[in-house]
Amino acid sequence: MNDGPIFVSGFSRGGTTILMNLIASHPDVCTVGETHQLFKGSNILDSPFQIARKAVFRDLPVILATGQDFLSPRNISDRPAIRDWTRNLVRRVFAQSKSGSLHEHLNRFKAPGEVYEQSEIDAARMLAKNLDGTVLITDVLREIYPNCHFVGLTRHGLAVCEGHARRGRDATQVGKLYSRVAGKMIEDSQTMDNYQLVRFEDLMANPVEELQKIFAGLNLNTTRLEQVRLQQRKIVTTNGDHRLPGDSGGSEWDVRWLPVDELPSHLDPNVNERQISQLSDKNRADFLQQAASTMTALRYEYEQHTPVSAESVKSSNSRSRSQDPQAA
Repeated sequence: MNDGPIFVSGFSRGGTTILMNLIASHPDVCTVGETHQLFKGSNILDSPFQIARKAVFRDLPVILATGQDFLSPRNISDRPAIRDWTRNLVRRVFAQSKSGSLHEHLNRFKAPGEVYEQSEIDAARMLAKNLDGTVLITDVLREIYPNCHFVGLTRHGLAVCEGHARRGRDATQVGKLYSRVAGKMIEDSQTMDNYQLVRFEDLMANPVEELQKIFAGLNLNTTRLEQVRLQQRKIVTTNGDHRLPGDSGGSEWDVRWLPVDELPSHLDPNVNERQISQLSDKNRADFLQQAASTMTALRYEYEQHTPVSAESVKSSNSRSRSQDPQAA
């Protein structure tokens, strides 16, 4: 069940959807989406009955066996080793999910207009995404699949923070998560075989070259790859709006195919700068207080801005008045 699976590790709001689609463009790869959504919550394939069934027969047994919310992206604690019964459950869920992934947003087409046969889906290598706290299960996945491959995607932390802050999440908590998850990716890339660490910024600036390197590391032959797929996602515009790009039409998550050599024109290497410019000084400072050392370890440059509090402004004004002879 699933020989040589591929796991993308990264941050929510970190660009992993782009990387997942590019890898899933290969006809010998089939994506099952986000790992935690195979066990809990909902994805595009789930009915209300299936959501409840997952919670009872997939997620709950793992929680009881491990004593924690093992597959939650919000859980950034260490993950314990799991026993044979739980390993078999995880393996079975992945296999069933891949076999049933013939959906237009997942694996309906292996190339423009070419529909997968079920036998091709079954023979393909599985591709799954581990986000945030689920990045911490890499050791467990390595035990289950000794011949698996990982691709860790890092991104400038302030851009990641902006994506979360725009949705109302506390920047301090985002900083803690970023530091913990990025630290694990760095550690795994240094200690595990078949682990590639990729920078989002390099992927956006030189997508064709970076994709060739990634495929080579995954032992995927690219001679059959003439077009790549992307899914429509909302982007942050220069005025801070969050919407689908241009007049592309369609809906979010629609799959679009394009020739490989046109890929650079569909990716924006300036997206980080636009997002970071929308981040408040307070959120920037709160995030960096937790994640500055990790940012440095990942070779990301940043400027530390200290937010000015109302108390400091009031104190400064008081000093100015006491030092001004005309203030009296």
